[in-house]
Amino acid sequence: PVVYKRAQDVQVGDFVLMLSNSTTNPKASLQRVAAVSSTWKLGLYNPITLSGTIIVDGIAASSHSDWFLDELFESVGLLSYLHGAYQAVLAPVRMLYLVL
Repeated sequence: PVVYKRAQDVQVGDFVLMLSNSTTNPKASLQRVAAVSSTWKLGLYNPITLSGTIIVDGIAASSHSDWFLDELFESVGLLSYLHGAYQAVLAPVRMLYLVL
């Protein structure tokens, strides 16, 4: 089953969905995480996509960033449902985009 994790919770040995960069024959595969590091850069990074997902350096990721539901879901042990919760909260915004 797919398990959504925050980037800060990914550990060596976890698996991520990796997409090939081929435009003619893209393929998805599970890749084991070999190392974890963090990079901090100045700027605003919060893309909103219709699907709630984004591809970053070939890795499938949620486009939702740390926001108001994170602490609540963490406190009750429901972090794996966080992506779906944000998708539900932002559904009206996506619908407006599609209508307008």
